[in-house]
Order: sequence, then C-alpha cells, then structure tokens
Amino acid sequence: MALDLNSLGREIGPITREYNWKDLVLYALGVGAGFSELEYCYEKDLKVVPSFAVASIINFDFLSTIAEITNVNILGVLHGEQKVVFHETIPVEGTLTTRGAVKEIFDKKDKGAVIIAEFDTFHSNGNKLYTNILTVFSRFDGNFGGADSPEKEKFEFPDRSPDYTVSHISSENQPLLYRLTGDVFQLHADPEFARSLGFEKPIMHGLCTHGFACRALVKSLIPGTPERIKTMDCRFSKPLYPGEPFKTLIFKVKPGKALWKTVHMETRDEVITNGVFEYHEPGL
Repeated sequence: MALDLNSLGREIGPITREYNWKDLVLYALGVGAGFSELEYCYEKDLKVVPSFAVASIINFDFLSTIAEITNVNILGVLHGEQKVVFHETIPVEGTLTTRGAVKEIFDKKDKGAVIIAEFDTFHSNGNKLYTNILTVFSRFDGNFGGADSPEKEKFEFPDRSPDYTVSHISSENQPLLYRLTGDVFQLHADPEFARSLGFEKPIMHGLCTHGFACRALVKSLIPGTPERIKTMDCRFSKPLYPGEPFKTLIFKVKPGKALWKTVHMETRDEVITNGVFEYHEPGL
C-alpha cells in the first residue's frame, strides 16, 4: 500500500450536520464541565466550549476521510497537531457545513509521513465560523520520495512559573462519555483492542484532554467570555489514561496571547505541548 499523492488538493466534503443545545451540553460534559461551569451545561444562556469547533469535524468523518483518500496505513496514523482559527461566535444551534482539502504531504523518511489538511466550517446563517488545520502523522508511510517538511522555529516556554495552573482529573469512564460526541474508535472503549496496540487499557481521546485544556484557558484568560477566543493551537505528545491527574500550565506572553501545555501530574510527561492561545483583549 502506498500513499496516493493525487489526493493533494482534492476537495473533502461538504459534510453537513445539524446540532442543538443537547449536542453542545453533551460535548461540555464529555470534556469535564459540570455545575461549576453551568454556562456550558444548561440551555439557559448557553455558551459553547470553543474546542467544540475541533470535535465538530474530527468526530464526524474527516479524520477517517483523510486516511481513506490518502491511502495511509491506518494502523500508523496519529493525530499530531491541531490549530483552529475562530472567525465568528458559534451559535447554540443550526446546521454546520464543512469542506476542505489535503494541503501538504511531507516525507519524513524512516519516521513516516506528515499530512496537513485544512477545513472551513460555515453556519446555516451564512457565517464562516472557524477554520481547522489538522496535521496527521503516519508512522508507516515514509520514504515515498517526497520533500521533507520545512524546519520549524524552535518552540520555547518562558523560563519561569506559569501564570495559571489548572488541575484536572477525569473520570475513569470519561472516554465512554466523550465517545458519544462522535469519536467511537474502539481504542477508547475496548480493553482487548487497546491491549493489542500496546496499551494497558482504553486511553483518553486526545481531543477530550484538549477540551479540558480549552476550558482551563477560557476560565483563566477570558472568564465567562469564550467568544473572545481567536486561535487555539497545539501538538499532541503522549497518551493519557482516564482517571489519571493532569494539569494545564498557562504562560501569558503578551496582551491577547498565551502559551500552554498539559502535563501528567505524576510522571510530568507533556501530554499536549507547544500550545498557543490567542484572544481578543478589550480595547486592542
């Protein structure tokens, strides 16, 4: 099986889905919200956890569609990086229409291949709500003769204590709840399947941990006003088991911008890293 380089530029979608307050509340519960953040969990004066923007495309066919059209070896696929750019406030109901394409395929030789896809999502009111840039790492598809990816600028966190630290602990059953939002991959529910891939038991969805982090960022930097978010960017680094404690470390670097990472509280492993969170500052 070889990568299909003809997939470059091929349109993916459009895919449409209707949603309402129940979908938003289910997502919020799936990423750890509750009575302490009732604005995400109760239809009265409901607000949207911004990371729903990522789940709305990843959990509904787009990752599997990328794998299908590029002909990657699905056993080696990892969700590597995720950036979302917000254009408008996400309404609490309506129809979402998403379309996009594979933009780049890079050859990392013996390490694998990197596939970058970009998707725009529109609301039924006509507004473009957000753009997702998705990076997929495929461990078994390198050495196809393509160009390597450009060298990235080195990412460095400030050499100081974070401005905010938010501790989390997920439920032992968190993946079973989160998968109801659309990501039903058996790695997060089937113990036998998880062991076949080298895990002790089913692991957390990376995007579930991502949602916990998003809640922490909003609560720390733009409390009560998730609509002020501009971008959220990160790299997924290591898996996390449900029930294990973790924390999100947030470093303000200038008005309207913070760097962040999510760290296992016992092993100190970085679960999500290279995080950037940008937001609208009043008066700027």
